[in-house]
Amino acid sequence: MARRSGAPLAKVGRWDVVALAAIVAFGLWLRVGGLTRNDPWFDDAWVLLTGRYGIHALLRMSATAPGYDLGLSLLWQSDHGATWLTQLPELAFGVCGIVALYALVTWFGCRRPIPHLAAFVVAVSPVAATYSTRLKPYAFDLLATCLVLFLAERWRRAPAPRALAW
Repeated sequence: MARRSGAPLAKVGRWDVVALAAIVAFGLWLRVGGLTRNDPWFDDAWVLLTGRYGIHALLRMSATAPGYDLGLSLLWQSDHGATWLTQLPELAFGVCGIVALYALVTWFGCRRPIPHLAAFVVAVSPVAATYSTRLKPYAFDLLATCLVLFLAERWRRAPAPRALAW
């Protein structure tokens, strides 16, 4: 679909992909050190309390991102001793957030090196790195925010119900 307004899409070349892969690898390296095999960090223990409830109660919980409590509870119930297993979704969300922000900034039409700088800022951010291994949904929130911004801008460019469709 051709863009009706705004700057043309920035071209993504081979070196852009290599640079993004290096940024993502560095961000992953910073985050992996936060995985643990010990008990949940004292601030994450309350999140795992959802594992004590049945699926019916979990479906009605809405204190965090929809479905987050359910998914985390199912992971925790599969192996109560594997705290690192429950950290893996947040780690994946944190790393995907780096790529999502790069894609969003590129889609907005920013030229090199702005998308790389945006991805690098998220990759090295101490807050983003820390919460990519905690059991809070903050890394997921980054992905959801990128999605909302993408859909809002897509609708702004072509205000029609079809613009919100995938």
